[in-house]
Amino acid sequence: MAHWFPGHMARAKREIAENIKLVDAVFELIDARVAESSRNPDLESLLGGRPRVLLLTKNDLADPRVTARWMEVWSGQGLSAVPVNAVTGDGLRAALHLARSLTEERRRRRFQRNLLPTPLRVMVVGIPNVGKSSLINYLSRRSPARVADRPGVTRGKQWIKVDREAQFLDLPGLLPPRGLSAVEAYRLAAVGALPEGHFDLMNTAGRLLLHLRQFYPGVVERRYGLTVADDTGSGGTPTDGGSLQQEVRNEPEEMRPADWRLLTAIGAKRGFLLAGGAVDLEKAARVLLKDFRTGVLGRIST
Repeated sequence: MAHWFPGHMARAKREIAENIKLVDAVFELIDARVAESSRNPDLESLLGGRPRVLLLTKNDLADPRVTARWMEVWSGQGLSAVPVNAVTGDGLRAALHLARSLTEERRRRRFQRNLLPTPLRVMVVGIPNVGKSSLINYLSRRSPARVADRPGVTRGKQWIKVDREAQFLDLPGLLPPRGLSAVEAYRLAAVGALPEGHFDLMNTAGRLLLHLRQFYPGVVERRYGLTVADDTGSGGTPTDGGSLQQEVRNEPEEMRPADWRLLTAIGAKRGFLLAGGAVDLEKAARVLLKDFRTGVLGRIST
């Protein structure tokens, strides 16, 4: 899993470099639940100096306290960031307005050369399953781009006309072109950015349980109606006790027996039993990840 980088990711990187000259600005979509891990460190070198707006998608599923901290960090770095919800449209118009203001001088010069008004052209990039197609579909008020809850749906570039004043270039999903650390891979797998078969299901579920017990104690017990003794939960937020930049790169602790006991309890409570009465831990893990990804467990960042 740590070295997962399929061929279509390499092509996506190449397409960004080849098409950046066609656009005025870039929307970098980031999953708000895994804000740092869902960014591509090589993107900066591919943008050719184009203005960039960070769009924190799935903001309604993320911990608002953590999102606020990331907004502060990026503001201090001179980056523009807007939390968005591609389903309801919250924040999308503000992001479009920001892109227009950042590119006003560039488009004015282009208008003077062409003697014709030209639309704002924005490239949309981000990790797989981050919500690129949903965003474009909302803005265009139609369904020109395919949408699916699985990574890798956008196979090739698509120009989308939002209105007479804006066009969007949608490109395939992009992941970091390097070996992912264990914590990065876990976070991307947990939110569904890695396809099935490219991550360890049980390990991902176990790490998620560890994170929930440490920073969101009681969430799992309340959701599944469990009474499990646990003295490891610390409460607070995942950003307490250190800088964000250092924390997101820390490796999580080793898996604890408590995580497996909790997963077993979830499976038993739901009646996920194999022949002979053993708990189907794989099925329990899938239910846990689904509940996390869809927000059933609450607004959680990892």
